[in-house]
Amino acid sequence: KNRKDFINRLASNVEKVLKDFPQIDFHPRHDRMHIVLNGAPFAEVDKRLKKVFGIQTYSPAIKIPKILEDIEKTSLELMQETFKPGMTFKVNTKRSDHKFEYDTNQLNNLVGDYLFDHIDH
Repeated sequence: KNRKDFINRLASNVEKVLKDFPQIDFHPRHDRMHIVLNGAPFAEVDKRLKKVFGIQTYSPAIKIPKILEDIEKTSLELMQETFKPGMTFKVNTKRSDHKFEYDTNQLNNLVGDYLFDHIDH
């Protein structure tokens, strides 16, 4: 019965630890919160969120157009930040738009092939 109170307290605590970043927008949705950084440094936001009691998990996301080339380019940029020769990887997509041109398996294969062809391994 008090779940809503806990969620509100958690949202308030998140906003407090990120108050130094006025450009950040908060979008609470039931038991989730979307935080739009609007240029705020992810590394510092990440560091602060890790200290907030009650956060079970969070996932960074990048919003890009639904264009295969943009998806491939952004995926490659992200991979280049963490990939080291000899590592293996897997592409696992989840689509919220099921009318998108490619189904999940096609998208996994297209992006995976693109990464394999463009990453130094």
